[in-house]
Amino acid sequence: MITVSYCYAQNTVKFEHFTTENGLSQSDVNTIFQDDNLFMWFGTHDGLNKYDGYNFRIFKPDSKNPKSISSNLIWKIIDDSKGNLWIATTGGGLNYFDKQTEEFKSFKSDPNNPDSIKSDHIRVLFRDSSHRLCW
Repeated sequence: MITVSYCYAQNTVKFEHFTTENGLSQSDVNTIFQDDNLFMWFGTHDGLNKYDGYNFRIFKPDSKNPKSISSNLIWKIIDDSKGNLWIATTGGGLNYFDKQTEEFKSFKSDPNNPDSIKSDHIRVLFRDSSHRLCW
């Protein structure tokens, strides 16, 4: 008599496909990031999108608000040790998002300041093994 046993190594993977019909600001997504609170963040060519499992909240530049994100063109998203976000943009420099206040701080290139970032076009962003932000 042969006994057959079934063993599963993983749970079934489920994918959800989001489009502009679901509230995503644009279907061209450059980066996806899940934060410590399990929110999903999508960087598109038309803003930063936060998904809470039900709805999207879209962050776009607002010329009347200096604490808004600096660019619609989001290229990369990472977090820091406190769970706040760093967002690399194409043309808008580097943005820091404070999750408590939900405000952005922008860092841009300034040719008159040698301590400023070198370019406003950032496509690579990561934390190294010492938790330093690198781009």
